[in-house]
Amino acid sequence: VIGALRGKSGCLIGRDRSLIKDVEGDFTVIAGLGSKGFSRGQHYWVIATSAGRSHVKASFAVGLVAANRRPSTVFLGCEGPFQGLGYAYQGASGEISTTQNISKEYGVKFAAGDTLGVVLDCCQGTLSFIVNGTPQGIAFKNLNPKYSYYPAVGLHSKGLELWIQHLSYSEFKNQRMPLVNEVEEGAKIRYQFADGNWYEGTVMERRPESKWKVRFNDGDQGVLSLSILDPFQLIEADG
Repeated sequence: VIGALRGKSGCLIGRDRSLIKDVEGDFTVIAGLGSKGFSRGQHYWVIATSAGRSHVKASFAVGLVAANRRPSTVFLGCEGPFQGLGYAYQGASGEISTTQNISKEYGVKFAAGDTLGVVLDCCQGTLSFIVNGTPQGIAFKNLNPKYSYYPAVGLHSKGLELWIQHLSYSEFKNQRMPLVNEVEEGAKIRYQFADGNWYEGTVMERRPESKWKVRFNDGDQGVLSLSILDPFQLIEADG
């Protein structure tokens, strides 16, 4: 376990049970990794959340910062030029953003009570997210290989409890690869779009870079990525 951060009674409690900060506004906290960040290899961690005693579906953000700085009033993804580089997935909107850049649509919304997975591939320079077990696709590409990256959580309000666990990327990949390997022309799939809805369709033909042309049941067509990091399921044929 990387660390347990609990926002009870308006306070954020660190791994050593010491008070980090009163939660009165938006700020970012480094997720208990100590002095070392990720700069090589492939990494996967899960953030389980709860509303705690407040029972409020508080929103928050998950992502990375490229500097191991203390919690501050600067929100994840909106850091200034002298405060570090951030990559954020915002639960309230489902949008992603980088430091001082305009947000763009990405995945489903999330809040307290949901479980977030984060996949950092330093080899490929990519960052991806998973919501309640469903991958949302690659959010960021071309991460600077000169930086070390630290898991981070952006908090909006008091009352949120969360637990962070660093898991095996290999296990995650091995769980998803059989699904990817079964994709072929004629396969029936279910694909989740950013609005949170699932749409069923038929795989028509293979395209480069793990992409496939898909015709949906409503008649729409599109070219979609169907990799281990994308939000799709296979529909089993009727026996």
